[in-house]
This record gives sequence, structure tokens and C-alpha cells, in this order.
Amino acid sequence: ALRRIDRYVRRRLSDLFDGCGLRGRLSDHFGDGWLGANDNASGLSALLAIAQAVAGGAVPPDRTVVFAVFGAEELGFDGVCVNEHHQNAYGMMPSPQIMAATLARRTRDASILLLGQSLALYDPPTRVAEEMAMIDCISGGRLISGFPVGSSMDDNYACGVNPATLREKYMEAHDLIRRAWSDPDVFAWNGKHYKLRYVNLWPRPIQNPPPIWIPGGGSVETWDFCAQHNYNYSYLSFSGYIRGAQLMEGFWRRLEALGSEFNPYQAAFAQQICVAETDAE
Repeated sequence: ALRRIDRYVRRRLSDLFDGCGLRGRLSDHFGDGWLGANDNASGLSALLAIAQAVAGGAVPPDRTVVFAVFGAEELGFDGVCVNEHHQNAYGMMPSPQIMAATLARRTRDASILLLGQSLALYDPPTRVAEEMAMIDCISGGRLISGFPVGSSMDDNYACGVNPATLREKYMEAHDLIRRAWSDPDVFAWNGKHYKLRYVNLWPRPIQNPPPIWIPGGGSVETWDFCAQHNYNYSYLSFSGYIRGAQLMEGFWRRLEALGSEFNPYQAAFAQQICVAETDAE
């Protein structure tokens, strides 16, 4: 989460992404009842000093500079989330593992929700198992792992995965990762899409396994997958709460039809919110 601490230089979107620089520090919080990193405010003080110098013209920047404080945990949030998107302007995280590793260092108690890595894009999928295990170790067991099937824009268009075999590859990658996390012995994997002579994961995640959330946009096949494995289904709503409510009602009805025991924690909901100074904007 980013909290604005100084002025945001307004430009058109195309200008903003042309050489934009981000400078950030933790929102230090110390003393009685503190949350998050117990810092001495030196980093935040330096950031404020630089921001004031730039805003006052003492240090004219050669590009747009955004000054931000990272303060979600200090504000009481239970977790922070990153995701994976490719070749677009709204999700600039082609490698969510890097962002999650950074957050693991910058936080103390908040969950690191890596929501997630499109499994069918990784060959071999053991890279996902290894990197998520590392993040779980770095964070002290705070990882929540996300296994999205992935959007057509990312998987099919940007990365060229065949849509006819996408979900099939996803299922096999999932099974391989779960076994790599849990099997204490070295094993071989001879699947349809992935063939590995040796699978021997080091290090292993602290959690066995980390909680698994499945983000989705409403596919019944994904609902069935969550019911089969008792995973959390995380609906990503881009169309507003009315459609979101209807879709989530469909999810609960589907689980009931499949005979799954009701668990209110088996679903999560993310609503995209657009903010501007005026309705017209």
C-alpha cells in the first residue's frame, strides 16, 4: 500500500510511464503498541527531506518522481498482496516473487499474499515451488500462495501459451508443486507436459503447505477445483459490486451442489476501485 506524503506530479498516463521514478521508505512506527518494522525514522526523515528539496526546486528532477511511504502494516492491515501481469499498464509486476521478497523484508507480521503466479507459464513449475518456499522462509512462514490459471491477455497473448492446453498444464503444474513441497524424498516426475528426472526441493516452506488461494473471474471449472481441494476462491471484481455479488452467490450455490461443507473463509473478494477528483475524470 502506498500513502501519499508529498505532491504527486500529475501527467498523462503515457508520460507517467516514460522514465517515472519511485522513491519510498517504510512508514516508521515505534513505541508502545507499534506495528510492523521497528525503525528509528531515519529512512522516512531522509525521504521527506528529499521530497521537500525536489518540490521546492532545489533539486530539479529530470523525470517524474513519485514519493511514497509503505505503511500498510503500520496502518493495521492483515496482509499485503502482489500479483502477476505482463505487457500492460495496469499491472506492472511481471515477477511477483521479487515484490513478495521485498515485502517480506519490509514487514514483520502481515501476511504476504502472492496472488499469484500463473502456473502454466513456468517450465518447469518447480521454479514456483522453490521461489515460494524461499519467500515463506524469508518471511518466517507468512506466505499465502496464489495459483491463478491466468488471464487470456497474460497467458495466451503475452506469453503465447496454447489456450487448448492451458488448464491441463495448470493442473499438472499444481500437482507437481504440491508434491515438491510435501514429499521428503527425491522423486522423478514423468507427466504429460513436464518431465523431470530429479525433484528435490531446497529449502522447503515453513508452512506445509502455505495456504493456497485461487484467484479467478468466474469459471465454473475453477470453482470445482477449489471445492475439490478445499482451497480459498478469490474473486477479482472489475465490474462493480452488483455483478460481484451475483457471481459469489453462484460460487456458494456451486459448492452446495457439490456437497462441500460451508466455510465462510473459503472465499475472498477483491474490488477494483477507481479514484479521481471529479466524477467526469
